[in-house]
Amino acid sequence: MTRFNLVLLYLCLALGYINTATADTVVLFETNNPRTPDTIHIKDSKIRLSNAQDPIVTLFDYKSKKLTMLNQDDKTYYQITEKGLKKVVRKLKQLQTELKQGLNPKQQAQLDKVFKKQGLAFNSNAAHQSVKKVKSSNIKGIDCDVYVTLINKQVNGTHCIASGRYIGINSVDFRTYLHLMYFLKQISFGLNNVDPAMQNGFTGMPLVSYDAKGNVMSKFISVSSHNIDKQLFTIPSEYSKTH
Repeated sequence: MTRFNLVLLYLCLALGYINTATADTVVLFETNNPRTPDTIHIKDSKIRLSNAQDPIVTLFDYKSKKLTMLNQDDKTYYQITEKGLKKVVRKLKQLQTELKQGLNPKQQAQLDKVFKKQGLAFNSNAAHQSVKKVKSSNIKGIDCDVYVTLINKQVNGTHCIASGRYIGINSVDFRTYLHLMYFLKQISFGLNNVDPAMQNGFTGMPLVSYDAKGNVMSKFISVSSHNIDKQLFTIPSEYSKTH
């Protein structure tokens, strides 16, 4: 191997472009409510989010871009792909347009409020959302950048964000985590209204997140490597699909 190739290999390892980890990743977070850890299992470009007090388990396959929600109470599951999500968005937009036909401006505004309350206000406030880096910090020996998210110039949240290599997560597992977070943001922010933090390149894992009042929403506990059973990422045979 030439000296140039050795230098190139070193740079790739340092930047996390080559995945040298063979073990799988387990990350624990403490959330405000309920006060039990959220557990993130990552294996072979698949991820599982769960909480001991929540019957809903989230599975995500990075390769197929498929999200699965398991309901452990009634043993059912729901699946959606990114392509399917876009289809839902198109149908909802069309429905909103049809519902507004024949309404006066005041009635349309009232209807928009209803959509917004249900998280379906497509791009209605995107222009008023932004994210700003305010400082660098260190939590539990991990370097991170502190960002505030703003809506109408008012602080909506504060997040201390770290990259995977600082936390100790290999590049493949971290890519899977980031893509799932992006997918969930698309759903939770009116389907196609992505969180301003994600829109503006705020990509990483939050070591701690605060709401607008300064209350802790989530806090990083630990990351560890284990050999995870692949069955954790599959749909149990006794579960039935819902639509």
